Amino acid sequence: MSTSIKKNRVFILVTLLLIVIAQECALRLLFPFPEVLNFNRVDYSGIHVHSQTHGPRYLANASFTWTSAPDDARSVHHLNLYGFRDRTWPLRRNPDEPQVMFVGDSFVEGFMTTVQGSLPQMFERIARDSGTTLGSMNLGVAANQGEKHFELIRDAVPIFEPTHLILVFFANDFPLPNFEPDWLSPSLTPQLRNPYVPHLLQILIAILEHRTIPRAWHSRPFPFLRPVPHLSNLMSNPEKATAMRKIVEPDLVVAMQKGRFNSHVINEHESYKTFLRHPFEVVEPLRALKAFTLRHGSSLFIAYLPSRSQISDAYLPFQAKYNHDRQPTSLMPQTYQLHATLLKQSCRSLDLPFLDLTPILRDVEARGQRLFWNYDEHLKPHGYELVAENIFHWWNAAVAVDAPN
Repeated sequence: MSTSIKKNRVFILVTLLLIVIAQECALRLLFPFPEVLNFNRVDYSGIHVHSQTHGPRYLANASFTWTSAPDDARSVHHLNLYGFRDRTWPLRRNPDEPQVMFVGDSFVEGFMTTVQGSLPQMFERIARDSGTTLGSMNLGVAANQGEKHFELIRDAVPIFEPTHLILVFFANDFPLPNFEPDWLSPSLTPQLRNPYVPHLLQILIAILEHRTIPRAWHSRPFPFLRPVPHLSNLMSNPEKATAMRKIVEPDLVVAMQKGRFNSHVINEHESYKTFLRHPFEVVEPLRALKAFTLRHGSSLFIAYLPSRSQISDAYLPFQAKYNHDRQPTSLMPQTYQLHATLLKQSCRSLDLPFLDLTPILRDVEARGQRLFWNYDEHLKPHGYELVAENIFHWWNAAVAVDAPN
């Protein structure tokens, strides 16, 4: 074989090899799969949220908007490869830095504020400004309650192994349903991405398994609140819509129909007035949760965030506009603070750190500073900052006490 032919073959082989390498690099950059292939927000959400154009199942680098037209405000949520409003977390993290995982509902996720203004990221920034370097994880899932928090913790803690877990209960999380062992067992068996499998093959496997193909860029935001006639919008039901129009002021009806105001807040105040007075038993689930987190090397912290009506009557005139009773009852009396009291007693009996944010928020509201939006039930940006600051100082003090041990 002549020298020139050998050189041509080598050139062709090298060229093909470079093309394959370039293709592999391009595919990995453009279509990045998370390290854990079978962990995603949609498996822990009590409501069905997805983009119809993004993929058949998982939320990976998806985006959505939450709008409150009466408040003239909205938030845009860019989700990571696991479907959470955060950076995509690596499995290998700095062992010298505390890793703090936040679990909760839309208040943890950060509805009606920026991603930088969410509780976990504000917590991380405040820590850094205080001289403490740590990593935070935002596992907030809008509308989640009770057992959904536990199921998410059951799978996320063994996978990411945080040093600390802060579970933020919101006022509507209670009463919890009766505790079931499957809330915490068995944990998910993570399906880890094999870095040595060619990425094109990884994509083909995902297609055959009808899994979403992640993209390196965030998709165009879809509305979390769907307009009529989407079934998630209560105004899409003719009978309910007729009844709602008798309760809700006309401009708010229009906003709800367009998906620009949450239709599920109708008579919200009446619901709080009922369930905030109901006693509950939470020792058993918290005992199981504490034992579970300890087995996985994580310490558990419990915080309670009240609804706005529990800390101020200033929001009642706005709630009255979509409430059956046009003169809503104040929820400030002690009768409606029962859940924080019971939660505090339960945490004390289990030697769990507990923070009740009610007196802190109530004190600021009493001085005339509005921490929540008028119509939407979520915190304003400075409200999130206040909550994050207090959670950090509470957490930091508890960690400092435990450090010598």
